[in-house]
Amino acid sequence: MQMTRPTFQKAINLTLSLNANLDPAIRIDPPYQVIHLYLMSTSICLSEIIFKTQTYSFMRENKFTKFLLALLLGISSINVQAQIDVVCRFAEYMIPTLSNSICLITVTTAEGNPKQCTGVLVNNEAQDRRAFILTARHCITNKSLDINLTPSEIASVENSMEVRFRWRRLTCNATTGGASMAIYNQATFRAADFYSDMALFELNAAALPLPPDLNFAGWSRGTETSGTMKFIGHPGGQSQRYANGHKAVPQSTDPYKLTVTFDEGASSAADGASGGPLFSEYGRVIGLLSGSNPGQGEFGEISAMWNSNKPSNKSLKAWLSPNQNLTSIGTLVPMQIGPISNVCTNLNKTATLPNLAPGQSVTWSASPSLTIVSSTGNSVTVKASSSAGGGVGQISATSGPANSTFTTTRDVWWGTPDMGSIKYNGSSASNYTFVQPNTNYTVEYDQSKLVLTNMTGNMNWNPMPGYGGSYGVNFSQYDFNLPPGQSVQFNPVSATNSCGTANRSMGFEAFSGFALYPNPTVKTLYMKFDNSKHLEGLPEDISIYEEATGKIVKQVPIKDAFNKKLIKENVLAIDVKDFPRGTYYLHVRPNKNNKKDIDKIRVVFN
Repeated sequence: MQMTRPTFQKAINLTLSLNANLDPAIRIDPPYQVIHLYLMSTSICLSEIIFKTQTYSFMRENKFTKFLLALLLGISSINVQAQIDVVCRFAEYMIPTLSNSICLITVTTAEGNPKQCTGVLVNNEAQDRRAFILTARHCITNKSLDINLTPSEIASVENSMEVRFRWRRLTCNATTGGASMAIYNQATFRAADFYSDMALFELNAAALPLPPDLNFAGWSRGTETSGTMKFIGHPGGQSQRYANGHKAVPQSTDPYKLTVTFDEGASSAADGASGGPLFSEYGRVIGLLSGSNPGQGEFGEISAMWNSNKPSNKSLKAWLSPNQNLTSIGTLVPMQIGPISNVCTNLNKTATLPNLAPGQSVTWSASPSLTIVSSTGNSVTVKASSSAGGGVGQISATSGPANSTFTTTRDVWWGTPDMGSIKYNGSSASNYTFVQPNTNYTVEYDQSKLVLTNMTGNMNWNPMPGYGGSYGVNFSQYDFNLPPGQSVQFNPVSATNSCGTANRSMGFEAFSGFALYPNPTVKTLYMKFDNSKHLEGLPEDISIYEEATGKIVKQVPIKDAFNKKLIKENVLAIDVKDFPRGTYYLHVRPNKNNKKDIDKIRVVFN
C-alpha cells in the first residue's frame, strides 16, 4: 500500500533478536527481526511494526511491551493502538458473512518483486458465482505512474497470483491455530484503472466451484457513505483484521477517492491491507483501500471504478453488470437456506440452498421438533415431529473442511400457531392475569414469531365484554384499559395457519379498588370493593393505627376474611366499637402482585 508519511522528527531502526513466544502481546513471525518504529516527538505516530517487507502490529496493549519499548527508546510513555482481530467482531451485522469473501493476495511483479495485498470476492448481475476478485491496482505493479499496464506486467501477475480465503483465527485473539484456508493459484486479468486504483481478476476454471462457505460480496456505486463503515484487511499478510470509521471532513482532493476517519482499528489499514474492501452500513462494498495517513484511509470508490465509457479492460461495469448497469447488488451466500413454509406432520416441506453450485457436499441436520425425511446436496425435506402445538424449529446445513466447517441455520415454523406465546405489555400472559386499573395494555401474539407463523387469516379475539379492540398485522394485537375490578375475557382467542387452528381461553382483570364508609363512624367501618370474586384482585391486608401512639390496634388479613366468607356482596365489615374514640389511620396494603403504594386513610371513631 502506498503510505503517505508525515515528516518525522525522529526515526529509529532497532535490530532485536526476539522469540515470538516470549510475549504474546508482540506478534513476531521468524525470520523477520528488524523493527522500524516511526516516532513523532515522544509518541508513536504509526502503530504498526514493520518486519522487513511485512507489517505487524501489537495485538493488545501490555505493560511489559510498553516498558520494553520505553526502555529501548528512552521515552516515558507509549500509546500503541491495537489491531482488531476480525473474529472478535463476529457478533456485528454481516461480519462473519463478509469475512468469508476476503482473501490475501500474493503476486510477483514483472520486475520479480513479491507483493501482498487484500482482495474481495464480489457478486455480479448474473449471480452465477463467477470468481471475480477485486483488489488495488498498485498491488500488481512497481511503477507509480504506470497508467497503462504492459502485457508482461499482466502476465507476471496472472501466473504468480496466489489467493487465500479464510485466513483468520479460529477464535477471538487466539495465539495458535487458524481456520483452514482455501488456496488458489493463478487468475485471469479482467480490468484495471489507474485513477481509482482498481484491479479485477477472475480465478481460473480449475478453482471452480469454490467452497460453498465462500461468499460473493455485494457492492454499491451509489451514495452509501453515511453511518458507520467497516473495513477488513490483511495488514502485513496477517490474518484478517477489522476497522470501522466514518466519512471524513474534509474529504480528499482526489475525486476518485473517499477519505474515512477510523474510529477503531486504524492500524488494520497498514501495508498489506491495500485492496481491502470498505463496507457500507448495509454490508456492501463501496471502496477499496488505496492508501492511508495516520488515523485515516483513502479508498478508491466503486463509483469511480465503474467507467461506463471506457473499454472493458478498464471498467467494472463490463464485468459486474454489463447488461443491467445495476447501482447495487446484495451479497450472494451459497450457504443461505431459501424460504420454507409451515411444516406439518401430515405434509412434507422442502428447503433448498438455491445459490449452491451443483455437486457440492452439504450435511443437513434439524432440531428435535423436525424430522428429516430425505436430503440431497442442496435440499432437505422435513416434517413436524409432533402433531401437538407449534413453534420454531431449525434446519441446518454444514459444509467445509474438518477444522473449519461452516454451518448455516434457518428458523422454520412447525405446527399450528403458538397461542402460548401471547404476551401483554411484553410479559408472558397466564390464563387469567391481574393488571393495574385505568392503564393501557396491549395483549398480542409474539410479534417475533408472527412472520414465521404465516397465519392464513386474522386472529379472532372474541372479547367479552367489548373492552378495547384489535389491530395490527393479522389483527394480532389487542388494546384494552379496564376500570378497577372489571375484566375482559377472550373465549377463546384463535389463529389459523396451513397446519390448522389453535385457540386459547384467557382473561384479564383489573385489581379491585375500594371505598370506606361511613367516616366518621361509631361501631362499624365498611370497606366496599369493586370486585371481590377473586382473592388475587384484593388487597393483602388492612391495618388500623392509633394516631396518638402510632401503634397498630387492629389488623385484618384479607385472605382470612375471604376464606371465611366475611366479604358479602363485595363489602367487608370491620368492627371498631371497642376502640377508644379518636383519630386513627387505616393502611391498606396492596396485593403482592399489585405495584401500587399503600393507601393511607384518616378515619375518626366518634
